[in-house]
Amino acid sequence: MVGVPGGWSAQAPAQLGTLPAGWAILYARNISSRAQLEGLVADLADVTERVAGCPALIAIDHEGGRVDRLPKSGFTHFPAASEMTARPLEEVREEGRVMAAELREVGIHMNLAPVADVLTNPRNADISNRSFGGDTAHVAERVVAFIEGAHEADGLVCAKHFPGYGPIAENPHASLPTVDLAVAQWQQVHAPPFRAAIDAGVDAVMTGHVVWSALDPQAPASLSRPIVTDVLRKQWSYDGLVLTDDLEMGAVGEAMPVGQAAERAIRAGADVALICHTAAAQRAAYHRLLALSERDPELAARIREAAVRVLRTKLRMGLIEPPTAAASEAGPESATGATTQPDT
Repeated sequence: MVGVPGGWSAQAPAQLGTLPAGWAILYARNISSRAQLEGLVADLADVTERVAGCPALIAIDHEGGRVDRLPKSGFTHFPAASEMTARPLEEVREEGRVMAAELREVGIHMNLAPVADVLTNPRNADISNRSFGGDTAHVAERVVAFIEGAHEADGLVCAKHFPGYGPIAENPHASLPTVDLAVAQWQQVHAPPFRAAIDAGVDAVMTGHVVWSALDPQAPASLSRPIVTDVLRKQWSYDGLVLTDDLEMGAVGEAMPVGQAAERAIRAGADVALICHTAAAQRAAYHRLLALSERDPELAARIREAAVRVLRTKLRMGLIEPPTAAASEAGPESATGATTQPDT
């Protein structure tokens, strides 16, 4: 998933001209008005269809409160989750529905929300009012209501930031946090909202740049096979999309090149690596994955698995045609058109 330069300048088609991006993420820097946003999304669809063979899925962070990328005119703006948490569940469900409906009207497919983190550290400035609070059951109920509302409007949503940013003090945009809580405490306090989101049919789970030492002391969750594959996929039987948090954030980007981080994330079990700001980093990650997959059958198989999930999502959003009967019988890769080419 790639970010593009501010607005839609002459740089953007050149940036995507050799990069078969499966996803694009939009920021406030890209948006000046509703009409301009509609044109931008249409242009992105055209460019990515020419390059990659089908239009990119478009995502945005639209949580409410301070994480709101949209112009004031033309959209409904909601307060932060910390304020919504005191309101009836039906209002949270309506928030998810209205957000999804308005995003779909302008061609945006996925809202990178809700935040499913349980806020247990009052010094946590990164999450703070983005969370529905510190009561596990309360957070889980509101996460589910938000997802249900979004699905009523046929929007895609993403629960974040697994396995939880709630206890951290450091800001992962700058440095890598570590959480030393026991597994039992994670299971009782921080895991339930994510389990509830999965049970509610959430479309994607975003992994966080945080070391949960009881789950994997060696790597941040976004790059951790024990967390992504062993916990999410095997123990929880989750078969939806897994997205990383932005790999250019300091928690990961200061420790290794972004291309290496993208490789580690895909090997760990992620389907989509977010590289949100730098064109050179996006190209480096793509070409690294492409080159490695040509000589590493295990990585190539992992990329095919990820591509199938992405393409199934595009099918659901009407971006690709349904497979023919013959293609369906040949298997999921033939049915979706997936290849070993990485879908950044």
